[in-house]
Amino acid sequence: MSGNGCYGGKKEAVNEQLLQEDQREEQATNDARLLTRDLLLKVGFSDDDIKENASLTVQTLKGKESVSIDFLVSVDGSPFMIIMCSMAPESRERHVIAMARVAFENLPLCASTDGLVSRLYNTASGSLISEMKEDLPLREDLLKEAENIRPVPLSEKRREMETMILMAFEATLCPRVPDDEGKEGK
Repeated sequence: MSGNGCYGGKKEAVNEQLLQEDQREEQATNDARLLTRDLLLKVGFSDDDIKENASLTVQTLKGKESVSIDFLVSVDGSPFMIIMCSMAPESRERHVIAMARVAFENLPLCASTDGLVSRLYNTASGSLISEMKEDLPLREDLLKEAENIRPVPLSEKRREMETMILMAFEATLCPRVPDDEGKEGK
């Protein structure tokens, strides 16, 4: 079996399959973003409350790193909730919770969604508040829910752990297949 490596001589076929999977995920995530924006407006948030493709800076062990989130929702100008879109919202639970904890001092809510099913989390406890199909709680209900959430300051050790979780997820968002020039492309 010399010369075949771990792909069994089928490296091109494996790369093509990975590329197709990445393209399906990208399209599904784009669809989820469109549906999520519509949902946010439907439940009472305004265009001014919603920032799409927000860039956040977080402090890591290596220095400052830039990460992005699909939606940053604010209330009266203050960050209130972040939302991450994915084909499998449950697979992004720890990612969105870690991001909410690391990037903000006191962000009560975070969510993951595929645009059809939304999973809403209490950032402080990390617990699932609700899972809703084709809907989000009304803005007023989210505000009431947030009133009951007491911030829990992160210890330095916990912040480091949450940062490592966040950066591990961020690393997996990179494309797995090189582009035509042999470089990783997005």
